[in-house]
Order: sequence, then C-alpha cells, then structure tokens
Amino acid sequence: GNAEVVFVATMPDARRQGLAAECMRTVLRTAAGEGCTTTTLEATAAGEPVYAAMGYASLGRYRMMESRGTAADS
Repeated sequence: GNAEVVFVATMPDARRQGLAAECMRTVLRTAAGEGCTTTTLEATAAGEPVYAAMGYASLGRYRMMESRGTAADS
C-alpha cells in the first residue's frame, strides 16, 4: 500500500517550470489508482520546497556518498 518515490530530477535549464510537481501529481494519481494509501519520498534539499508545497514533511536527513572517479578508475 506504499508508493516509494526515490528519484525525481529536472534538467537545470528546465527547472522552476512546475515539471517535477506535475510528474509527482501523475505518479501519485497512478499510485492511488493502484491502491496505494501512503507514499514515501527521498529528495534532495533542492527539491524540498516542491515537496513541502505538496504536503510532504521531512522525517530526517541522510548523506549519500558517491565516487566521482573516471571510467578508467573502475
């Protein structure tokens, strides 16, 4: 009964046009239609205002570490 949203991204030149919010509305409508009654969202600080406006509240933060090595390093 839970829909988990783990990655929503907008290209830098397309930001602040409501695209992420519309994407979320579409996903949430679909999830509700499939019987989901709750959602879980993982978001960056940059996306937090979008999701807060949709009613999401922060339950905590975590840090993600990633390697920025070149393809030759792997």
